[in-house]
Amino acid sequence: MKNKKIVVTAILIIVIINIFSVFNPILLLNLKNAKKICNDYNIIEVKLNSDNEYVSREEFLDSVLYAIGMNEYIIDRYNNTDFGTIPTDDFNLPNKQYSTTDNFYTICFIAKDLKLLQTKGNTRCYYGKDNIKVQEAASILQACLSNVETDNGIFTKKSKEFMTLFIKSHFSGIITPLDSNYFTITNPSLKRKDVYILLARLLKQKRYKYLIDTKISEPASQIDSERSMTYKEYLDLTN
Repeated sequence: MKNKKIVVTAILIIVIINIFSVFNPILLLNLKNAKKICNDYNIIEVKLNSDNEYVSREEFLDSVLYAIGMNEYIIDRYNNTDFGTIPTDDFNLPNKQYSTTDNFYTICFIAKDLKLLQTKGNTRCYYGKDNIKVQEAASILQACLSNVETDNGIFTKKSKEFMTLFIKSHFSGIITPLDSNYFTITNPSLKRKDVYILLARLLKQKRYKYLIDTKISEPASQIDSERSMTYKEYLDLTN
């Protein structure tokens, strides 16, 4: 009987944590400071009274790239690139409403070049208009910090690369033990307040993959194998 009560109690705790994680997947400690960091470094728009607004996959990917060094000059350099090797189904689906001149094309190509582009399911689509979710966000952020081998720079949800990156994110500081999602299998959509926290955590990480404005023929995507500085320190140097 005692063991039965323990099992029932454990199940109830797991259920409660999973329910809680749907509404609060990321610990919102120091939210004010995270907003300031995101605003100061101009990596995502910090909107008034919009903390509970969901963030699209497109905006999240765009923000991650700005956090690791992307700027308008780098975007212009990539605009002159052949985009034939990136997922294009996003642009062909009528409900996505992208044009071939949209900057999202460029964003996808840069992310592919850095091996950050993570598509949904086994498709080649990024589905930029959909909400970004916890597991996908964590894997993209961890990909900035990891040497991940992918199929032409693209990894898909539930692939070996995706699962490896998601697990690593729990040990690198991207996801913390106090995030409710750390204990659960739920995968809720992220709100702006969650994204502010995650991006602030990324900026505190020692830089690995990053984008550099060299204004010469070197590739814009670079690797800092020495992890010589944080992303925040790097942005301080380049801004």
